Amino acid sequence: MKHNENKVLVLVLLTVFATSMGYLETSVAYYERSILGMPPSYNLNVLPLFPPKLLIVEQLREIATIIMLFTVGLLVGKSIREKIAVFLFCFGIWDIAYYIFYYAIIQWPTSLFTIDLLFLVPAPWTAPIIVPVVISAIMIIISTYVIIKKG
Repeated sequence: MKHNENKVLVLVLLTVFATSMGYLETSVAYYERSILGMPPSYNLNVLPLFPPKLLIVEQLREIATIIMLFTVGLLVGKSIREKIAVFLFCFGIWDIAYYIFYYAIIQWPTSLFTIDLLFLVPAPWTAPIIVPVVISAIMIIISTYVIIKKG
């Protein structure tokens, strides 16, 4: 029982970390969009509004975010399976937290079917917000099982 209690504590701490990263991501996107006068929703039409240097900075920020999440997985997970599960757990929490905080700040997205520009790396990805939210929820559920039961 003690072993699973430790795993639950790890999941709680990972949730705090990933939620904090979600807020940080939201604040960066909010500042960026505000400064550039962009609409809250990113779609392919906003790409020309990015100054070329800022687009590169944004792509590198996205890569840095993934590296940070992956590094946590490497540090916390004991087996390869658990390292991947920790990464996926944090990624899922981070992604959902991003949209929750964005909604709390400016009441956007207005629907789970709002189109958003999800990533710029390796190329621009757009989809209704429900797509990353559902994928993130699945990642959280499966990775929680792996972390608690399989390790």
